[in-house]
Amino acid sequence: MKRGAQLSLIVAGAMLCAAGILTYVVHEVWGGKIPLFPKLGAVQQLGAIEYPSSTAPLRPALANLGDTLQSAAPSDGIIREDMSIFWVTHYSTCGHEKVRELPPAPETIGWTYERYAQYYSGYTLSKLGSNLRMERTINQYCPDHYIIKSDDSGAIYVYRNVDGQDTLSQLARMSFTIDQVPQDYRQLLKDGMAFGSIEEIEGLIEDAET
Repeated sequence: MKRGAQLSLIVAGAMLCAAGILTYVVHEVWGGKIPLFPKLGAVQQLGAIEYPSSTAPLRPALANLGDTLQSAAPSDGIIREDMSIFWVTHYSTCGHEKVRELPPAPETIGWTYERYAQYYSGYTLSKLGSNLRMERTINQYCPDHYIIKSDDSGAIYVYRNVDGQDTLSQLARMSFTIDQVPQDYRQLLKDGMAFGSIEEIEGLIEDAET
């Protein structure tokens, strides 16, 4: 057999093999054996520190200063490079709390506590030893949850709080509608149902299909 013909057979065989693997993966995804979404708990590694954004420009009101700040000595009231800022977010919808420990943003080093509290006016500032605690409450689910919710047309979508803020991001549209879901689930889906994993969502899909 000529070398060109042999090469053609090798290329054709490789293409058939790749097609077979792709067909298998698609079948497994649609069959629910391979989840379409990332597993819960996976952490995305960022190349740089992402600092919380301020919620308002500087303003004179100091109503959000914590009680423990009032007893702070003047010499301690400066943002220092070697301190830690503990950002605490309470999610009232699910009752969970998330804490991030970060160094101060470089541009805030040397600021007074008062100026720092004014800049991050959506948080309550208090002392935590030689460090600071910045605390807030958000009326939303935390990023640990997947939310399935139907819209006015009956379409059902999967949402998640991907950035830890007070809004949900749409991840996907389900292949079935509210009319295909058992009656007991319909009002729950209109209000929004929280799930802790993709496996729980797959269970709902199985119920809808039956």
